[in-house]
Amino acid sequence: MELLDKTFLIDANIWIAYFDLDDSLNKKAEKIINSHLKSNNFLLLSDYIIQEVITVFLYRNRIEQMEKFINFIYGNNDISILGIEKDFAQNILNLARKRKFKPKLSLTDWSLLFLSQTFYLKLLTFDKQLLNANK
Repeated sequence: MELLDKTFLIDANIWIAYFDLDDSLNKKAEKIINSHLKSNNFLLLSDYIIQEVITVFLYRNRIEQMEKFINFIYGNNDISILGIEKDFAQNILNLARKRKFKPKLSLTDWSLLFLSQTFYLKLLTFDKQLLNANK
């Protein structure tokens, strides 16, 4: 249980703000990520999150930030990446169906909600709608 107590799901918006120095939430994201790494907490992100972060950086033409993000997550032993498989994706969709797809969330957000609630993981996000759905 100790591992789960020290495991945190990190949403894409925090990763984006962390690597984009021009983001208005950059300092807040730096504090979140750095404090958890200093506390030897385990940060978890899914392949959905990676895809979302990379997509945002590509759309913003922030290739350098994208490369830093990739190198950071793959080069840090306190960060783990979860691949979403077929059965897992079905469970995510079942949760969304059970809630009649309310609130309106992206598939990535539904996956975070599912992971957080199923495995009792702490979810870190700047998304107020997602936080409210996770209560």
